[in-house]
Amino acid sequence: MRALTLEEVRAAAPQAFAANPKPGLSAKYSFLPTSRIISDMDSLGWKVCQAKANKSRTAINQEYGNHVIKFYHPEIFIRDTEGNVESYINVVVLNNHTGTGSFRFELGMFRLVCENGLVIKDRDMGSFNIRHKGYTFEELQETLNTAIERLPDLVGKINQYNAITLTPSQQKDFARRAIALRSNTDRVPTEEELQGFLAPRRQEDQGDSLWTVLNRIQEAVMKGGYQMANVRGRQRRAKSIKNIQKDILLNQQIWELGMEYA
Repeated sequence: MRALTLEEVRAAAPQAFAANPKPGLSAKYSFLPTSRIISDMDSLGWKVCQAKANKSRTAINQEYGNHVIKFYHPEIFIRDTEGNVESYINVVVLNNHTGTGSFRFELGMFRLVCENGLVIKDRDMGSFNIRHKGYTFEELQETLNTAIERLPDLVGKINQYNAITLTPSQQKDFARRAIALRSNTDRVPTEEELQGFLAPRRQEDQGDSLWTVLNRIQEAVMKGGYQMANVRGRQRRAKSIKNIQKDILLNQQIWELGMEYA
């Protein structure tokens, strides 16, 4: 796991370093620059591991639009059954300076084996909010501490998922529902398409546990690479998800689907 330099973050998401909000906003709008969050998170030991912004042709969005910053803490991680570091906890920050949408924090995990991030959607952990207006470093610290205190519950849930074996029928049902979320269509995938979608991409992802299958499905949905027929019946290779809002939403929806098989 490598921390990005500020120069790398700025190159990937320049909107995070906006010095002011989009011109023309109401005087009531409370501006909280993402760069301040980056600095405060760094003071608490959280380093930026990924930065991303939606591509846009408009100058406003290029300067003030949606961007996501992912943080990890070198000392906050989850070990596998053999005692090796399996994944790091992520804090995912989604923000913009256009006056549309709220400032959001999401909790996630970064699996080292596949270098892929899974965003959690759970009533007991996952999203937490910090207000723009009246923001303080102390509030950020308290909110993060509260989230990390719930980490044992997350580890317990992962252990539970590892102990649950999904039948081939359950795996295919999970895959069909995940594909429907991504494609937003009612088309039923063929048996061959489902097998390709569920196929392990590496040795570590082989197995039938709910945790393993969930991670395989999440990676396929987010990174694409599987073959699927379009509305005209032509086979095409699914592309990776680029839009940051869709990335987070699909991640959370996959997590929620997985909970139904527990």
